[in-house]
Order: sequence, then structure tokens, then C-alpha cells
Amino acid sequence: MDSAFSLRASFSSWYSGLVITACSSPPQYLILDEGCYTSADGGGLRFQCAPPLRQKADQEALWKALAEGKIQTIATDHCSFTLAQKEAGAADFAQTPCGMPGAEERPALIYHYGVNAGRLTEAQMCALLSENPARLYGLYPKKGVIAPGSDADLVIWDPNTAYVLTKDMQQSVADYCPFEGTRIQGRASQVYVRGRLVAKDGAIVAEHAGAYVAASNGRRLPEWSETYVIQERKG
Repeated sequence: MDSAFSLRASFSSWYSGLVITACSSPPQYLILDEGCYTSADGGGLRFQCAPPLRQKADQEALWKALAEGKIQTIATDHCSFTLAQKEAGAADFAQTPCGMPGAEERPALIYHYGVNAGRLTEAQMCALLSENPARLYGLYPKKGVIAPGSDADLVIWDPNTAYVLTKDMQQSVADYCPFEGTRIQGRASQVYVRGRLVAKDGAIVAEHAGAYVAASNGRRLPEWSETYVIQERKG
């Protein structure tokens, strides 16, 4: 989900009776805009993605949809292209590989621009990043919830630490950060996978701790569309 137009198209599909399992939006469409393509440093190729970045007005429409449950997950199409790879399109932008890195920055960006800005609650952020994806992939309640019998996949969040995003703090092989220079407040201080500490203060302390988890038949999330369609019809 990248714009107000795509949001309206999704709602229209619901209204006409089509089934859409869930709507998702990557963080770049919530924070960056088309002005990145005309940046003074000529680095517009770094921001080439599909769909392309949109207008600032689209960002507010997406944030509103997240708060109302119309968008149910915040995902990322993380692409760890290097600057050298991006420069393949220097003479012809069509040759530029589409996509940007962003998996590492996603939780902090959503906390800062969502929770800190009053657009989302902490509970909504957890649902968008964890619970809802787990439900959709049929992994809940093994994943996506803190409960007896669930995997102890935990994030200890520090809401007060302030810092600036830079490429030098990334674990990704990408040698640039689309959000370079962005001042953020809030970060994961500790990350546990099945009860094992794997990251602390931005540094990996235990590598290769993940394990393959097979998805099963997921289920549709509570349908915002049913509520809104009823309201539309009554109106």
C-alpha cells in the first residue's frame, strides 16, 4: 500500500465483494516522499523502488488507515543493493535495481513516527509488526504473542534513547541508508529468540540463531471492511 489512491482501490475491491487477506505498507511510503528523487546530491537512484515514492499527502492517508485498522501490517521489501549496483542506472534509470534496505530500521521508524508522534499506540505497533503477520501466516500463537507455550521471541524496548540513523550502524551489506541523518527516539535494547539473547544495543551477540518455521493455513484478520461497508451502505 503506497498511496491514498491504492487505499481507495482496496476499499473499492472490498465493497464489490472481492476478498483481500490483508493490506500492508512498507515504512518508506509512510516517511519518505517523491522529493527524494530530486535531492540536491543527485542521489535519487538510491530511492528507486516499485511502486515509487509518493506525495506527503499520501503519507497521512496511510497513517490514518493504519490507526483505523484498514492497513493491517507494516512490512518491508528489504533490498540490500549497494550504491554500485544502484549506479547501474546512471545513464538509464530503467536499469536501476528497484528496492531499498529497511528491515533494520523499521521498528524504530514506526515507533518514532507512529507512537511518538501520536499516530499509533504501542499495542497497535506490536500488532502491525508481530501479531497480525503471525496470524496471517498461521504461526499464531506460537509466534506473535507473549503467552505460556509461545516461543519466547521478545524485544526489550528502550523508549528514551535518541540517536541518528546512519549507514555505519547497519548490519546489512547495503552501503547506504535511505534514512541517513534521521534523528530517532526509541530503539530495541535487547532481542531474544526463543529465550536466547541474540542482539543488544544494535549489535548481534549470537549469530545464526534463527530456525525455519513452516507456515500453516492462516486466517483472515477481523474485517475492517465489513464495518466500513455497512457504514457506507447506511450512509
